[in-house]
Amino acid sequence: MDASGLFTVLGIFVAIITLISEERRQDFFLRASIKYWILFAIFNLTALSLIYSSVIISVLKIKPFEYLWGFDEKTAVLTCVILMGFLFNYKLFGKRLPFEQYKKWERVSYRLLREKKYSVLSYLLEKYLKQFLKVINKRTKYERIYSFFLKNSSQNIEELLHFPPIKVGKLRQIKFFIFKKILSILPKEIGYKSTIFKSIERLLKSTGFLDYLVETHPAI
Repeated sequence: MDASGLFTVLGIFVAIITLISEERRQDFFLRASIKYWILFAIFNLTALSLIYSSVIISVLKIKPFEYLWGFDEKTAVLTCVILMGFLFNYKLFGKRLPFEQYKKWERVSYRLLREKKYSVLSYLLEKYLKQFLKVINKRTKYERIYSFFLKNSSQNIEELLHFPPIKVGKLRQIKFFIFKKILSILPKEIGYKSTIFKSIERLLKSTGFLDYLVETHPAI
């Protein structure tokens, strides 16, 4: 494959993104992380470097490198193009939102809400709602550990309500003190649960978006 073939493929990618609906276009860019663009750019630059390898070797006066496993210039460029196509299709037709994109979802959903693009918001929320609910409802290991420290940092309700008051021994006092110190250092939450919860809460508090959902989804 030569340079014209590579640029034709890139042009096809751009044309597909341009021609698809706004909902799917927003979904594509939402799913495409910085890592994705870096990897896509690496394959693209590698293909260009292979195509212009003779020019680069001549200008920089370096030794030409040998291809392995039966590859040559054309098959190596074609492999890069195939890998770019695989990445493109994976982001275009994927069903799950990568966890590292949850913060981007919060920003994008807020922007779309301000712009009143309710049809796009409805499409994205419907597509990823099950995934979001699973994240919100799942009790993580960190939450269990935090709950353990919280439970053992003071007397339980029965002990507090007991009359006459139960005297706390020195060992328990030391334990309470240590656990309270640990809790003061630990954050209450880690991960993306709060990010997802706040983004959905913001959408459900929007009367305009709720009116759109009721209008387009009468079953609600």
